[in-house]
Amino acid sequence: MDVYKISVFGGYGKDGSEEKVNEFSLEVGDIVSIVGPTGCGKTTLFYDFEVFANQ
Repeated sequence: MDVYKISVFGGYGKDGSEEKVNEFSLEVGDIVSIVGPTGCGKTTLFYDFEVFANQ
């Protein structure tokens, strides 16, 4: 399987409030930085990418 684009859709925070970002997409060659406070899900996001990549 070749992947050229990944889209991530926002949901709801731990407190039930809607995420500020509804969607963002990454395409081959994009360079991004993931930042945020402790406990906001950065590591979980990378684990999700890893699981998807290994399928």
